[in-house]
Order: sequence, then structure tokens, then C-alpha cells
Amino acid sequence: DTRRLRISLSRGERAGVTGKRSSESKNSTAWERDFCIFRTLALTALVWSLSALTAALHAQAPAGTQPFADERLGLREAVRLTLAQDPTIRLQELQTNIARGAWQEASGQFDVTLDTTVQKGLTRTPRTELERFQTGVQTNANGDLEFVSTQLPGVLVEDVTNYRLGLSKQLRSGPTLSTGVELTRFADNLDQRRAVNRANLNFVIHVPLLKGFGRAATDAVEMAAKVRYEAEGLELHHTITARILNTASAYWNCVSAQRQLEILNETETRARELAARVSDLIDAGEVPASELKQVQADLAQKTAVRIAAEQRLTQARQGLALAIGRSLKELPTAPLPG
Repeated sequence: DTRRLRISLSRGERAGVTGKRSSESKNSTAWERDFCIFRTLALTALVWSLSALTAALHAQAPAGTQPFADERLGLREAVRLTLAQDPTIRLQELQTNIARGAWQEASGQFDVTLDTTVQKGLTRTPRTELERFQTGVQTNANGDLEFVSTQLPGVLVEDVTNYRLGLSKQLRSGPTLSTGVELTRFADNLDQRRAVNRANLNFVIHVPLLKGFGRAATDAVEMAAKVRYEAEGLELHHTITARILNTASAYWNCVSAQRQLEILNETETRARELAARVSDLIDAGEVPASELKQVQADLAQKTAVRIAAEQRLTQARQGLALAIGRSLKELPTAPLPG
């Protein structure tokens, strides 16, 4: 602790006190003096080591950037940056989107399905003389055979066009409903020179009779995907809450380290002022020179504590920067709470 020296003695009394303290100083044992000197040297070496370490860390900062910019960051802004930049939240959001896509894919099994088909076929079949003759021979009204045409094509050409439009839907209880309409157009170069059209309308119900019947079997995949999506959503809410808590904790740790450093700076300043005053009293011959060693040791101790507090503040600022989603390259510009 800082020792406060109060001098309120007269000149004669001061001389007596000085003589008395001088005699006590001469009678002090050698090991006390050695211990005091050793403690002073050790604390001084510690202060120089911490100072050199801090300078080395600052020298390793990327070129063009200050070791720590005086950027101020409020708690609300820190939470907003956490929600916008935290990689853990981004990863969990992707997992939730994947689960939602799997649920939608499983639900697509029960959507109405539209299918349409257009087919066109053109077939050319060469015909022999016998086939041409058989095609040209017909029976007349009297029951006799007669040859009706001598200009029959040597190649049979058949033109078939087929168009189908259908709808189908699977129910979650198992059955599948389907309906459709089918149109067919047929023409050739023999008997059907004028095209023939045919329409077909159908309605079909497929009902599974064994283990595929019922909701427990039909929509099991959809229900499993839905449960997974809900679980991923709850996990996302938990992740967001945990990251906000981590940011708030890092913020207040940084505030605490900053306030503690301010207090230690004031303590070191008072210790330095006390050392200066004791040095002036020693120069004036008011106090013995041995008092300066203790004051310097106390100043060195407080300097070491202040440097340690600066390191804690640096670590707290870096922790806050990581909590709000800053990259490792941005740690030298970690913000201060404020």
C-alpha cells in the first residue's frame, strides 16, 4: 500500500527524527537490505519484460492497421453483428434450410401430378404383288369376286398420332386416384384416306391391400422429415440464444477489464507521484534514502499489475471480436465497448 508521509514537525524536531531514523537504518540487518534490493530488481525486470512483450505483439500487427483502433461498440450493435456474422448461426441456418427442403421433398409425394404425352408414328411397309392383288379383289352384290382397282400403292403408309393428358394424386391413407383423357388419330393410304379419331376417358383407383395401406405406412417419410425440420428449428433458436449470451458475456467482460485498467492506471499514477515526492524529500534531507527503495518497489509492482490488466483487456477485446463474427485478420482492430 501507498505510504503517506506527513511532515508537521518543527526544524529541531525534524532534525531529531532524522537522526533517529538514520541510526535505526544503520542498525538494520544486512539481509533486509539485500531482500529490498532484490525485490526492486525483480519487479523492475518484470516490468521491462512485460513492456518488451507488449511491444513485440504490437509490432506483429498487419501493416497499415493500428494495433487497436478506438472503435466503440454498444451492446445492441454487438448483438446485431452476432446475428448477422456469426458463422455458427449461419451453419445452423443452412442445416435448417436443408431439413425444410427434405420435408418439402417428402410432401411432394402427395401433390397432384399432371402428365401429358404426345406420340406421332409414321410407318412405311412395302407390299408384294400378292398383297396388292388381295387388297384390290372384293366381293360384289352377286357374291362374285371382282378386281376393283389396278392403281394400288406399292408401299403402305400408316400415320398414327396419340395424345394423352392425365392427373393423379396419392392420398395419405394409401390409395392413389388417377384420371385422364386419350385421343388417337389414324390414317393410311389405303382404306383410311380420311383420318379416324378416337377418344378414351378413364378414372382409376389404386388401393394397396397389404402393409402399404394406412397413414402409418404411407406418410411415415413425410412425418419423419417434418419432425427433423422442427428439431433443426429449435436447434437454431438455441444456437442464437447461446451466441447472444456469449456475446453479452464477452461484452461485459471487456467492460470490466476496461474499468479495472482505468483504476489501475490511477493507482500507478498516484504511486509515481508518491515516488516523486519521496525523492524530493530525500533530496531535501527530510527522509532517509532507504525509503525510496520501498516506494520504487511499490511503483514497479503497480506497473506490472497495470500491464497485466492491459493484456486482460486485449484478450477481452479479442474475445468480443470473435463473438460478433470478426475474422482472425480483424482481431488487431477489435472494438471497445462503449
